[in-house]
Amino acid sequence: KLLYDAFLNVVAKSKEPEKYKKAKSILEKLKETDCKEEIDATSYNIALNACAFVARPEDKEGALETATQIFEECRRQNKADEVTYGTYLKALRKCSSGTDCKRESFVQDLIKQAKDSGHFGYLLRKELKHMYRDRLAEKMGIEAENKIPSSWQRNAKTLHVRKSRQRNSNSVLHYNLIHLLHPWQIEPLID
Repeated sequence: KLLYDAFLNVVAKSKEPEKYKKAKSILEKLKETDCKEEIDATSYNIALNACAFVARPEDKEGALETATQIFEECRRQNKADEVTYGTYLKALRKCSSGTDCKRESFVQDLIKQAKDSGHFGYLLRKELKHMYRDRLAEKMGIEAENKIPSSWQRNAKTLHVRKSRQRNSNSVLHYNLIHLLHPWQIEPLID
């Protein structure tokens, strides 16, 4: 599973056109392996990152559609965590128009789901701040931005500081895994 996550990460960080399709394909191939029971939020989150960081404007619509499919599947499997919610919102913010009426509805639904599940974490709040700036507390339905009820965060496992350390160690692991493989071992995973 770590190998698939490493490939997902390489694809997510690439500037390749339609990388969201490759990420989805790798995720699908992972489901066909003996590791399918080990698929966790990390795998889904990396695939969502591939959708959130598409470079070409013509890829945004497909990336958003793919991100929605990945997010919904992750939720159905009860694998979503606070990073999943934040990363999906990042994809939604970056791949849809700020004037899109449907976007506002999706965002409000996402906020409600995150509150109800207790996964209202740092990344979701950061993305909401990008979208709403001074109206953040109003959009979240609270008195002030710094008064988020603890029940909204009851299942959030990581703090912002811990996440940055974890990200660095995962990057080193992914780098090491990729450099142990030969190109002919990588190709079947990204077709």
